[in-house]
Amino acid sequence: MRDPAGIFRTTKEREKPLYPKGYQGFESSLLREKVMKILNIIPEGEMVLEFLQAESKSPRFAARYYDWLGQHAIPVNVNMQTLDPNVRKDLLWSVRPGLFKTLPKDIVWHEVLLEKQDWDRVMYINEDVWKNFSHGTRLVLRGVDKLGLPHHETLTKRVSEITSQLQAGELLLKVIIVAAPGLEKLVLLEGRVRATAYVSSGIYRVKQISAILGISQKATDWAWY
Repeated sequence: MRDPAGIFRTTKEREKPLYPKGYQGFESSLLREKVMKILNIIPEGEMVLEFLQAESKSPRFAARYYDWLGQHAIPVNVNMQTLDPNVRKDLLWSVRPGLFKTLPKDIVWHEVLLEKQDWDRVMYINEDVWKNFSHGTRLVLRGVDKLGLPHHETLTKRVSEITSQLQAGELLLKVIIVAAPGLEKLVLLEGRVRATAYVSSGIYRVKQISAILGISQKATDWAWY
């Protein structure tokens, strides 16, 4: 997707290539295959902010963020939007080093709308707990089979809570996905529980789902891909 009007870039930025070398080929492939709806290109900072807004309130990870903020004399209830972008990135990379250490540097981030057919390829990260949850497939469509079963009570409860939010018409933060140019695998960098709720509730069948998609020619180098 090009930006001929320069809507998303400053005058100085327009002089620089919008995509990394070799990107144009699979850009046209995306449009030609008519998969998800690609809205625009976004800077890495928007992905970082979306990630922080979601995970800093997560029951599982919130304490880690609070510790880092406290160590840097930042109120734990700070509005993430008010932090300097460099501070936000430092926070995220410090709290979640394992997740971002091998994330390719050539990623181009997009704001997209996932269509029903895209969910056939939406996958959990390459981690044993999510493999087991999805019968070894990592597919979100298979993961919902285990909701309500023993040993999955915590996740089931969280998915139920999110489902209630969806049914009440609440807008959720975007799930964040990493993919290689061919889009054969759409791997969830963030938002695995929300994605499970979208599927278990059936909302993915009738509504487009907002997401952030990072495409990299080196996606397979990411340890969680």
